[in-house]
Amino acid sequence: NYPDVSQTRRKFILRGLAQSMVNDRLERIARREGSPMTGASISDSSTAKSFSAASLEANAKDNSKWRDTLEIVDMELRRALQYGFTDEEFAASLASTTEAYNRAVTQEGARRSANIVNSIVSSFDGDSVYSSNEDDLAWFNQIAPSLNKEDALKELRETWGNDLPHLFMTSTAPIEGGENAIKHAWQQIRAKQPPAPVREITRAWDYTNFGTPSFSYSRQD
Repeated sequence: NYPDVSQTRRKFILRGLAQSMVNDRLERIARREGSPMTGASISDSSTAKSFSAASLEANAKDNSKWRDTLEIVDMELRRALQYGFTDEEFAASLASTTEAYNRAVTQEGARRSANIVNSIVSSFDGDSVYSSNEDDLAWFNQIAPSLNKEDALKELRETWGNDLPHLFMTSTAPIEGGENAIKHAWQQIRAKQPPAPVREITRAWDYTNFGTPSFSYSRQD
């Protein structure tokens, strides 16, 4: 049970930052040429009341790619849990979160009254305090300097713990070998240790010389 206080909100902000960094990694993998999956993401359904659940969802490109997809997403999550994040990843995630808070304030005037009422009722139902977007932004700007990648990793580890996750799979066609094949593959994947992350090299922008600048002028007599 998490009381709705500043410390709790900071905790959930850090969880969101950690999830964002993992999801960015998964998105980059899904976009790679030859990737066996079309997408994957992790989420956390914890609330300030009492409910807590973390999940990882992935979609393979076809039924034959299920094992490759399962291994990639499990390894990537465990890699993050074991080795953490880079400064660049954290800075990008924090910038995205900051932008979301600012955007909510700029769009405040477009919110419908019914949506505001729903937010108030949801806050009451969840034993939390309703606050405006302006108040949320002011609070976030106060705690933002205290946020860091180490605390984000701590929250990710707390969310996922050390228990073996439950595996649920759906397919448009029967999996060869059925449940036993899936269970065996899962045990093999979990027995592997995730490799240390390889830092991607940031390439310099190739186009830096655009020639001599042109200019124009007009003359009036």
